[in-house]
Amino acid sequence: MADVTNLRSPAEAGLSKLFESARKGFASEQAISREEAFRFFEATGLPSRRVEAFKYTDLRAAITEAAPPAEAPSEDAARAAVAGTTGFNAVEAVRLTFVNGHLVASLSDLDRVPEGVTVTPLNEAMGKGDARLKLLAPRRAGAREPDLPAQHRLPRGWCADLGRPRRQAGDADPPALRRHG
Repeated sequence: MADVTNLRSPAEAGLSKLFESARKGFASEQAISREEAFRFFEATGLPSRRVEAFKYTDLRAAITEAAPPAEAPSEDAARAAVAGTTGFNAVEAVRLTFVNGHLVASLSDLDRVPEGVTVTPLNEAMGKGDARLKLLAPRRAGAREPDLPAQHRLPRGWCADLGRPRRQAGDADPPALRRHG
């Protein structure tokens, strides 16, 4: 039987090149987790119209080139990005502000996070080898790989500061509101 080789789209090839250049900057524990996620993506590629788990959305056709990950915004750029996000201003909540995928602590209400709740940027958690990261990729009993389709593994390879709010038992008061710019 002949081996089947996936043909890489230009976007998939570009993402692979970007990952190879970015991986040098990852801490060792981060590198292992990100490597696992990205190697799985390389084996499966972007979801096509045949992938039921992605609701048959053809990302292979939709994504034609790979853009590099966004840099952390300056304070002024972050303020400008969230200036128009007023839809939930009347809601009394702890605000977690993300711009270009990066947690902006100065625009977040981290000092108002309720007791029993912690917010840890993903890069920090990966650098510390936080055991809670395993909860992001649940595994079936006896499975070697997490139950994540490729479209969920790719962001795991690239994530910058995905804030991971974690609460202990009970309800948080006030609730947390993620704000993206």
